[in-house]
Amino acid sequence: MTDDTGFRSEGRALQLTAPENGVVVGVPVLIGNILVIPNKTADEGETFVGDTSGVWEVPKFAGDAAETDQVWAQGEAIYWDAAESKFTKTAANNERVGIATENAAQEDETGTVRLNGIAIDTA
Repeated sequence: MTDDTGFRSEGRALQLTAPENGVVVGVPVLIGNILVIPNKTADEGETFVGDTSGVWEVPKFAGDAAETDQVWAQGEAIYWDAAESKFTKTAANNERVGIATENAAQEDETGTVRLNGIAIDTA
């Protein structure tokens, strides 16, 4: 819905078309240059709503408990690794997409992130 100013929505939830291989509810997916969390499972070409921001429990890189490269601290910058479809605190070759909202141990397979809701560079 558009008002007289041209405003259409807050932009937190976007109506999108599922890409090749579709999308799965709750599984982060990159649509063009925006990372979203689908609110339903949709086959390729179907319409779905994807959330661009908010606080989510997401898949993260896990590792040996003796290492510390994937220990997340509350408030720490978090990045999207498109090659692995996981979140990481490693900045190199990845795009910043949010901040950790809770601490996560090295061996944890999920972490809690507040998504920024901004377009990322996929080039």
